[in-house]
Amino acid sequence: MEYQPNDFLTTDEIAKYYGISKPTVYNRKSDMKLISRFQPAIKFGGRRIRFKELEEFFAYFGTPECRNELNRIKALNRSKK
Repeated sequence: MEYQPNDFLTTDEIAKYYGISKPTVYNRKSDMKLISRFQPAIKFGGRRIRFKELEEFFAYFGTPECRNELNRIKALNRSKK
């Protein structure tokens, strides 16, 4: 199925489209929530994610910049506790 950039996808639709498991989708969604530029894509209490930002996030996710940013954010969160 083809999605438009402004479509909001559920966890099931994301898992089917990318061929990944639901727990992986939940993990990626939690990583998306940490990065401020992807936060606006998550709507309806986290139940739906905009397709355009999802595509951008999956392209960005494997890069060293993303890993460094996630590690920095997670370290800050750990230090606040």
